[in-house]
Amino acid sequence: MLPFALGWLVTLFLWDSSLLIGVVALPHASRSSSHLRKRWYHDQDHPVHALFKRQDPNSYPPVGSSEWKSSFPDPSNFPPRTLPKAWTDALNASIAAGKIPHIPISTLTGGGSITYPSGSGSPTGPTICSAYYECRAKGDLWDAPTGQQQPVTHFFIGGNIYLNWKIFLQAFQDNQDDIAVHTYTHPHMSTLSNERVLAELGYTMQIIHDSTGGRVPRFWRPPYGDCDNRVRAIAREIFGLTTVVWNHDTSDWQLTDGTISYTQVQNSLKSFYSSPKSPGLVILEHELSALSVQAFIWSWPLIGKNGWTPVTIADAAGTDWSNVWHVKVI
Repeated sequence: MLPFALGWLVTLFLWDSSLLIGVVALPHASRSSSHLRKRWYHDQDHPVHALFKRQDPNSYPPVGSSEWKSSFPDPSNFPPRTLPKAWTDALNASIAAGKIPHIPISTLTGGGSITYPSGSGSPTGPTICSAYYECRAKGDLWDAPTGQQQPVTHFFIGGNIYLNWKIFLQAFQDNQDDIAVHTYTHPHMSTLSNERVLAELGYTMQIIHDSTGGRVPRFWRPPYGDCDNRVRAIAREIFGLTTVVWNHDTSDWQLTDGTISYTQVQNSLKSFYSSPKSPGLVILEHELSALSVQAFIWSWPLIGKNGWTPVTIADAAGTDWSNVWHVKVI
């Protein structure tokens, strides 16, 4: 992790302690001293809790314990052969009700692109509406609203919580940051069956739920931005998840292989932060190398100098933080 708390969206990959950073920024004028933080998890009475509840809601195994690990699949052997009946029942009910569109599963080409079968329609059309091709569906969060310790939104890979639970607790308990979903094994989601999509989201939500005293996250970010109307519908209808993408990309991950220069990343950031205040910025950055981290540190003063205030994804989505559900986390 970076040596200070970030004031925006963060995704932890944790395979090599790498970090994906996105910025959600608001104009200073849109915030006041009475601003209350928004909530990253669903209300206690939200129906999605029924999919993750424990027999004894006051008894959660200590995070990292063998009992805790026994409740979740090992990421090296994922997905499990059978999924929780409550999840599959919810999926089948939504399909029967016509809430999950019948969109063909995409294919990942050798070059890493997503393609759909011939005759499926345009990936940017209203039927498929692939976020990978920058199609914006109603309900997605791409932009922040118009308008040095900071709260952040960590988009965790479930399998990495399983393997790196101490880092998860640092984000949740020590930093008191927001937690969100980034799937269990980081696949291209539109290439998966309905059941595999269910597993990727469900098990990530389950491990977050059981590791935060019963909180169920509200947001998810599709790996590689790969999400279409079928995947969105499963996330929304079964798990109550809002899809989060980004509206600016530094391409700083290319610093690692030398296909982009540090100066180019700096110029991109200068351009983003000097842009108009509407819509707000959601910027994709990574902690993959010393250069990408340095690019972020270098750009930090530009946020305030250009009249922006960083916020969490929940702040950007705009849910009232009042009447917060307080729970004891072991």
